Amino acid sequence: MIRNLNSDAGLCNGTWLRVVSLRERSIEAIIMSGPLKGKTVFIPRIIFYSEDDDKEFPFKLRRKQFPVVPAFAMTINKAQVTSRKAIKIAVDPSAIDENGNIHNKNIVYREIFDFKFRWE
Repeated sequence: MIRNLNSDAGLCNGTWLRVVSLRERSIEAIIMSGPLKGKTVFIPRIIFYSEDDDKEFPFKLRRKQFPVVPAFAMTINKAQVTSRKAIKIAVDPSAIDENGNIHNKNIVYREIFDFKFRWE
């Protein structure tokens, strides 16, 4: 959650949720953190407005969206089976030391799109 919607129902900023179903106007989810862990909730789309002090546009932006940010996602098919033939790993040659060991690092979202893959 990125907005406080209803603190009594456990819909507060920072609450972790597991999405059960996506609907046109709401999300059905189960609370994964906090004192109401395990409770099923429905999250509506809400209207967001741009800040008044934003001078980039001469008008106020209005958009309707769900007040959530996905942390990670995996389809059911991918969660069930992954074969080695379907996996490709892009290794940066500078990450290999003189002994042939590969050193990796945690990649944040932005770096994934900045990285130039070289498939060989």
